[in-house]
Amino acid sequence: MAEDLASIAIHRVNRGDDHLFRSILPEVFDHLVEPDKLDAHLASHTHFLAVAMDGDTMVAMVMANLHLHPDKPNELYIDELGTNPDYRNRGIGTRLMKEAVTWGREHGCTSCWLGTETDNVEAQAVYRKWQPNPEEILMFEFDL
Repeated sequence: MAEDLASIAIHRVNRGDDHLFRSILPEVFDHLVEPDKLDAHLASHTHFLAVAMDGDTMVAMVMANLHLHPDKPNELYIDELGTNPDYRNRGIGTRLMKEAVTWGREHGCTSCWLGTETDNVEAQAVYRKWQPNPEEILMFEFDL
């Protein structure tokens, strides 16, 4: 692991950036990245992916989506923020969030929302930088 975290580069991922996915540390993604799913994600103008690279190794990522509404301003939804445990609590997640928020603003978003588990204290520390008083919500997940 690089001691100088200034050497951690943040990249907005585009089609053709397959080389960024050659070496991914554990817990950056929940599962193996599948090339066809990655390509579909990157082909959509409403999807965003940025990664943090330590040299040629991916150490963290953020995925976000635009929520386009016919009756209100666009919203940015942060879908996932994943960081390898050896790189947590070093500001990388915050840098990735800033990149996603910037992208959202570039696309007309006026607000951002996300959800995290109540016991995910590390993630909450990152998100509280933007909203120190989160709302309580119920989440329903079901199979299709």
